[in-house]
Amino acid sequence: MTMQKNALLLDLFLFVGTVALAWYEQWSAKDLVWGLWISSLVLGYSYVLTSILGGLLRGDMAIVRGKEAKHYDPVETGIGTILINIFIIFAGYSFFRKHDIALLMILLCTASLLLSIAMILKEGKRWAYLLDNWFVRIIIILPISLFLFGFFSIHFLAFQYIQGSVWYSLFPLNPDDLSGKHINEIHFLNDVLIPSFQNYWTFILASALSRMGAYKTAFQRYGINAIFYPYANLIRMFVMAIIIGLMSWAGFSSYILYLVLFFYFFPIGIGSFIKDYPKSLEEIEGKGTK
Repeated sequence: MTMQKNALLLDLFLFVGTVALAWYEQWSAKDLVWGLWISSLVLGYSYVLTSILGGLLRGDMAIVRGKEAKHYDPVETGIGTILINIFIIFAGYSFFRKHDIALLMILLCTASLLLSIAMILKEGKRWAYLLDNWFVRIIIILPISLFLFGFFSIHFLAFQYIQGSVWYSLFPLNPDDLSGKHINEIHFLNDVLIPSFQNYWTFILASALSRMGAYKTAFQRYGINAIFYPYANLIRMFVMAIIIGLMSWAGFSSYILYLVLFFYFFPIGIGSFIKDYPKSLEEIEGKGTK
């Protein structure tokens, strides 16, 4: 209960602080759109990396099956790992056959593939020399983790690149470029990424602090939901940005600004906490009298 109370108080403080900052800085619809976009980029990508890294460091075989389970069938998991490694070898060689990284990828996949075969043989009692330890599991899932890192880096960042370019055409960050630029004319690093980070780093910080529990969950657990969670946030941010843009175009941006901040930062769980707090206090007092 104390941890829940501290988390809710932190969220409430962040909500009040963000609203106060928006009022003091006189944020417009443009500021809110870019604050949502850059926080979605930074936090979403870091969330994907946290999930993949957590699964790798734990040697979690859920990274092979795509979902969590208390027990894994070594034969089924080994066959899945073998098939994935064969796919990575062919895909990696197709893309990087002219680079040294292809050789490294083949070596890692080969090591993972051989250990996966040994895992199957051990289960069948044909080879009892493979130790089921943390280091072996890491070697087995390392190529898959690297493949997921590369795939989601390209996929997620490409989504953000396209979205950021579209928003720049509608809400240019450069005050000298009031008319906006065509997507093909945008220098993404100088026009979009650096200015949005410099201007809205406080929004990123507040968003990160309000979602620390999600990072802890992502590191401790692995599943397909953990990987696609940032995409759900990306869609939510995209819808919110469209609403903000339409309300701004209609002249109602001042009304929508604080409403969006409320839905984005306000700790919804504080209502149930206040409702249950007297019961918790009675339980604590009851334990103290025993």
